[in-house]
Amino acid sequence: MTTEFFSKFNNLPDDIIDIVYSKIVYPQPKNLLDEIIRYGKNREYIYYLKKIDDDILYQCLYDLCVVYLLLKENKTPYSCDPEQLSHNSLIELDDIIFSVYNNDMGLYNIYNAHEIIYYIIMRLDDYYIEKIVQPVVASIINEEIDILGYTTYEGV
Repeated sequence: MTTEFFSKFNNLPDDIIDIVYSKIVYPQPKNLLDEIIRYGKNREYIYYLKKIDDDILYQCLYDLCVVYLLLKENKTPYSCDPEQLSHNSLIELDDIIFSVYNNDMGLYNIYNAHEIIYYIIMRLDDYYIEKIVQPVVASIINEEIDILGYTTYEGV
């Protein structure tokens, strides 16, 4: 039965087929649109985080993880102190931090750190990102302005 329908549908004139196809609307997932908007807001942070020193990146990752885990526990983070975390969240924090290191040689894997930071930035409120990431990014921007006279970020 469906093959009969499609064979008759395909035999219709092209202008009628175009009208039918123009009426078909696929709903876009809401979370995809939210993620695109959030990425647009945070892409400058992501750009400059790729330029910071490994030690500063590690500290930024640690602070973001603590705040993220506190929010995941439905606690209000007052600082980046891991003492506020529950036992299970402390274990999760250790797992996240140790996943940044290469298990074979114990070397710091910057790619993993950036991936985790990107994941967390895309899920945190702008308030926490501005408190943790903004000072780090501001120092890189100030260095660029001092050295080059302009910033290298070419976003909107």
